Amino acid sequence: MKNVILATVLSIVYPGIGQIYNRQKIKGFIFVVIQLILAVLNILALGKMNLLYNSIWVIGIIDAFVFAIIKEKRAKHDLDETEDTEGKKRPWVLIAVTTVVAYLLHYGIAYLLGTALFSPLQMGMQQQAPSIKSEVQSYLEKKYHKKFVVDQEKYIWQTGAYQLVVHPADDPKLFFPVTKDEVYGIVDGYIQRLWVKQSTEEVTPIVKSIYPEHVTIESAVAIDETDEKKAVKLNKVLTYKEYRKENKGYVHDLRIYVIKTVNPTEEKENLFRLITELRKHGITELRLIAQYFDPVLLKKGVSSVNFDTQLKYFPYQTYICDPNEYDIKKVQTVDDLDQHFREVK
Repeated sequence: MKNVILATVLSIVYPGIGQIYNRQKIKGFIFVVIQLILAVLNILALGKMNLLYNSIWVIGIIDAFVFAIIKEKRAKHDLDETEDTEGKKRPWVLIAVTTVVAYLLHYGIAYLLGTALFSPLQMGMQQQAPSIKSEVQSYLEKKYHKKFVVDQEKYIWQTGAYQLVVHPADDPKLFFPVTKDEVYGIVDGYIQRLWVKQSTEEVTPIVKSIYPEHVTIESAVAIDETDEKKAVKLNKVLTYKEYRKENKGYVHDLRIYVIKTVNPTEEKENLFRLITELRKHGITELRLIAQYFDPVLLKKGVSSVNFDTQLKYFPYQTYICDPNEYDIKKVQTVDDLDQHFREVK
């Protein structure tokens, strides 16, 4: 079984090495050469031959594995007494030299081709950057009827797409992403980022009135392309509050992370108050997640938990309440939260 494992592992290291270990030297060299050729072609094709490139690698692994098993079974039944016995006199020097040479050629060729091909490509894209910036700015200004500034732009040659970071001229802190490629054209995240900012500003004082200490608030608005089109009306971008008055297609995602000692009855009352206050502000399409953490974190110097750190502090999580946008519409009393409020064990 040792030979089967070694042959398989060596084939994983590089196609053909496992065949050489199995004493199929010619077949092994063929695999090595084919893989090197495919590596070159894949680079020239900008990764479009990844499937074939990876397939040959997998075929090499399977071939070495199957041949090693057959060879081992034949040895056990004394059907091939002339074959080597259990790994003696394996061509380890040839295996080592072939592996080193294959990797040097593989990555050496990749580096040289990358330098020769993609540096000029990137330079060409950099020369196009001013026109891309102008095109994106013109698109955004026509769509939203206001001025925008492009902060960053880069070309991703693997996907053939431009990625830009943009902000409105009248709000230099509101950054949002824009992509441009041949398939989807220009796609921007302005409305979503704008409403994230506006929704956060709106709900923060409401949440803080109920949870004044050690609370982190994360607010977002899930919208689709239809919502985005409705958000621009009479040459004006509607605010999140204005949009809610006329439309119901959005979903407001509100996450709160609280560090405190939990009294379940009291917390359900707090959450019901929160839901009620949000409804008064016209936030009816709501998806709420409230997570509570043991105050022992405060003694450890942790004063807040957020989406990025919640897994790190999961052992300290005590309770959670997570009604979705459909369930929360059924919440009319504190008792209606019973099925959603639960202890984390």
